[in-house]
Amino acid sequence: MSVGGVRLEHMFDRPVDELTVEELDVEETLDAIEAWHAERLERETREFCAAAHYADLHHPETLARRAHGRVLPGTERPRQLGGAGTPAVAEFAAAELGARIGTSPYGARMLIAD
Repeated sequence: MSVGGVRLEHMFDRPVDELTVEELDVEETLDAIEAWHAERLERETREFCAAAHYADLHHPETLARRAHGRVLPGTERPRQLGGAGTPAVAEFAAAELGARIGTSPYGARMLIAD
């Protein structure tokens, strides 16, 4: 495992995957927590950027929802998920994202809104 280009295996006598938490001393435990925390922040940053890109891909202009100048019943409508000035997103986008990441449509909506 590596974090920020540093291989964690070099921090310990054995590969990290072979260690259990109970085998770590104080310094090794702090090193492991620090590395795992940095890894988690890196993953969350990538997820945040991907959610923003996903919202861009679901801009209302992509909706084929009009027939004779009116909205068809049951079709997606544009929704502003974020605060004032944020672009609208197709309303079902959050439900699809939530299903893929194992969270509720509301949780995915908040991720997109952020």
